[in-house]
Amino acid sequence: MIGFDKSPSLTIEGKRRAVLNEPLAVSFGGTPLVTIPAGYATDGMSRRWWMPSKWGRWHPKYLPASILHDYLLTDTDWPKWQIDWLFMGALRATGVSAHEAGLFWLAVRTRRRGANT
Repeated sequence: MIGFDKSPSLTIEGKRRAVLNEPLAVSFGGTPLVTIPAGYATDGMSRRWWMPSKWGRWHPKYLPASILHDYLLTDTDWPKWQIDWLFMGALRATGVSAHEAGLFWLAVRTRRRGANT
């Protein structure tokens, strides 16, 4: 199971950008996975056109998993399919229902980014 050492603390800098105020440590099964550094910029939760607008970009329920997903996509060379599965696990670990997590997973899986899909 994915775990976060704390809720992310952000400074929002406009409509689509926020910066982490302090590092965010992420673990997998109790083993450290990655630490997202303070100052990391994220666009929060991006929605696909077919997703309901009830899911806001900075909603605290989805934000930790969204930050993790952004960071792994931009700052690692991990395969996208692994990053997307970690994203789904992070959503479930932070209390998102299986139904919602599945919708978010589908949204990130249908969005191609680079060659490491």
